[in-house]
Amino acid sequence: MRRLLFCILCFAFSNSLAQQVDWIGFEKLQESLRKQPRPVLIFVHTSWCRFCAMQLENTFTDKDVVNEIQSAYYAVSLDAEQKDDVSFLKKRYRYKPAGSGSGYHELAEFLGRKDGTLAFPTTVILSASLQPLGQFQGFLNASNLLQLMENARITELNDVIK
Repeated sequence: MRRLLFCILCFAFSNSLAQQVDWIGFEKLQESLRKQPRPVLIFVHTSWCRFCAMQLENTFTDKDVVNEIQSAYYAVSLDAEQKDDVSFLKKRYRYKPAGSGSGYHELAEFLGRKDGTLAFPTTVILSASLQPLGQFQGFLNASNLLQLMENARITELNDVIK
């Protein structure tokens, strides 16, 4: 009986570990796109944002979301307050201090600003050629994120047909 319980717990634990998005950094993105072109999902977040944490804990662990991202996208996580420089689209982006220990990263602003506002979380979808396909500011549950990815796929197909 103990062995059976142990096996069930091991299976459940290993199964829960398998349901995670494999995030890559911008430094690996160019090489990955060169080897195998696919769309890019970028999650722009901060450490203090509770909706960012909810999206990481709930949406990005949903089985359908993980399967869709792992099979069709490169996923990049961008901390909007990171201090390291990032090279993207042949430009170097830096952290911009805003006083009293606060600030934000220029790349977060470039990718996440919409109608003059930078909000967290922001989810951005780019084509394999790094053209914008979709952007959403705010929390996305699993079904909303899957719909955003579907809309981006339709946009990309329409662009190819034109």
